Amino acid sequence: MCSSDLVAHHNERVERGVVPRRSGEVHAAGDGDLTLGEQVRWAMYTVILVAITVVMYQRDEHTEHRQLRRIESLIAAGREQELYPFLAADDPDAVHLATQGLWECWLNEKGPAARHVLELGVQAMNAGNFAGADRIFTRLTREYPDWAEALNKQATLLYLRQQPAASLAICQRVVRLKPNHFGAWAGLAMCAMRLEDWSLARHACREAMRIQPHSIEHQRVLSVIELHIPALDV
Repeated sequence: MCSSDLVAHHNERVERGVVPRRSGEVHAAGDGDLTLGEQVRWAMYTVILVAITVVMYQRDEHTEHRQLRRIESLIAAGREQELYPFLAADDPDAVHLATQGLWECWLNEKGPAARHVLELGVQAMNAGNFAGADRIFTRLTREYPDWAEALNKQATLLYLRQQPAASLAICQRVVRLKPNHFGAWAGLAMCAMRLEDWSLARHACREAMRIQPHSIEHQRVLSVIELHIPALDV
């Protein structure tokens, strides 16, 4: 029950005469100051309301803390599929932790040695060494053809190298391997936008939003895409 519910409940009890009105409120039989007994009862009622609010807050805080501990345990165990539902949680901390946990699961899929090589490729890509990054990503995708995250990084590189069609094709491979890979769906939407395939872009962005319903970025991109689609095409 939220504070507005408590206020409504109080007003109802006032009208029934269960609790006294506050000083300044209109009495049914006329105005007047509260008696000493009414003031005492009102003070006790206020204390009860505060106590209820504190208990509810502590309960919510305990629930959120327990939820975060649950997510941390899932990340440590690499239980990817059980992390996805937390992306739709009401608690922003839970959403953020689950998001980071999924990236960890994807990066660690082929073990620490493979992850280290992949991160070298990412460093090269971020430094503008596209040729070096390409050699690393190509090697990894040949060695691990079912490693979605290596493919996803290769798709990112192709997009940066102004090859949206090739990048889009690889993003499609990623989402076939991992239908809930929000990063690949978002990348697919960006590639489709570059290719002016607005229907595909909308589909991909909606898939990303299905997985990450709280993402403001997905909402922003979808609003841009829909500007290019006729109003009747829904």
